[in-house]
Amino acid sequence: MKDDFEILNDVKMNVDDYEEVKFDNNDELKNKMKIKIRNRNKNKRFKRGIVAASLLAILSSGIILDNNIWADIERFWYSLGDIVNMKKEELEDYKYNINKVAIDKNVKISLKDVILDNGSLILNLNVDYSKFNPFKDFTEKQQKEWSFDKWGREETLLTVGEINNIYIDGVKYEGQSWAIGDHYQKKEKSVDVVMEQGIDMTIKEGNDINSERVKKDEFPYVINKDKIYNFKIQIKKLHLEQDWESQYKFYDEVKKAGGPHSGIIRGNWEFNIDIKGEDLIDKSKSYSIDEVIEFSLNNKVASIEFSEVIASPLSVEIKYKFLGINNVDFDRIRLKVKDENNKEIIPDGMNVNNGTHEVVEKYKNTSNNYSELKIVPTIVDDKYNVKEVLEDKAIKVKLD
Repeated sequence: MKDDFEILNDVKMNVDDYEEVKFDNNDELKNKMKIKIRNRNKNKRFKRGIVAASLLAILSSGIILDNNIWADIERFWYSLGDIVNMKKEELEDYKYNINKVAIDKNVKISLKDVILDNGSLILNLNVDYSKFNPFKDFTEKQQKEWSFDKWGREETLLTVGEINNIYIDGVKYEGQSWAIGDHYQKKEKSVDVVMEQGIDMTIKEGNDINSERVKKDEFPYVINKDKIYNFKIQIKKLHLEQDWESQYKFYDEVKKAGGPHSGIIRGNWEFNIDIKGEDLIDKSKSYSIDEVIEFSLNNKVASIEFSEVIASPLSVEIKYKFLGINNVDFDRIRLKVKDENNKEIIPDGMNVNNGTHEVVEKYKNTSNNYSELKIVPTIVDDKYNVKEVLEDKAIKVKLD
């Protein structure tokens, strides 16, 4: 994969009874950030802050985060390019080169390569919009709706939107998705984009509500090395926005001027690819955990039942379940995870099933090959500041 792109995890959940929780180790960020992201809202207007030049719009999240929060997030997340450099030999056989091009609406998208990573498909893309002209390629209605007369001739930025479809052997797959563009190339109207699309859910065509989670004995967790898999990857929406940083020093100035302005390019950029199973190498490894820890919380006995850690060259997931607590108490517990050198590993989010209190905690773009994880439960207040660290309840997981 390209060595100099960056990836930040802008999370959207499409799973019926799950919600996405985003957090960071920065106390101010945790205090400001809304932990529970509301249900998907496809009609929400496209709005972003200062780091929007680099981030996918959170159309589906139902919340707007201010520009300082995004700046904090950007500082804490790893560059995937740095990680690829560190693990060049390890990842060389992990990716599958595609090098195909799709063109629509005078926008050219190049799909360079893909990586299969623990139930997700990571796509390395380049989007060239140098020939796109909003005054020619948008209708008069769109130009008026998005106020192109105010910003259409200025520098613009583009990212991949959230409406993306992946079909494998005719079956629609869905899951979490993240996308991040590197807009250091903005003068050339070309952007490298890393898009990670979960493929751990199958969707019945024409009925997105009726979805099923992929079983562990099915693709993508089990791959037939001799089988030819057909991938149809569709990108349906791109976001174009005003590069307001070239005109304004502060975001408040943009808001006073009625911005930031943005528009949506709808089209169909489709890739049809046949890949042999032996070329779809997933280096994820599962480690079963049979550990239950108990502790006192609000005069009740609460417990955490750990089930599994999944590690790959690019990510770590920890799966566990809370027992004996209600939803309010459930929100008062967080985990600290440390490596073998006692250095804290910062999570980028977690999936929560409020009905069963099952949790999948995610650590994306991990730069190290960890040999051991130390998991420490903590109790937090209603602003998510740590009140108590339960060091005596910590567990250790060996990763060989």
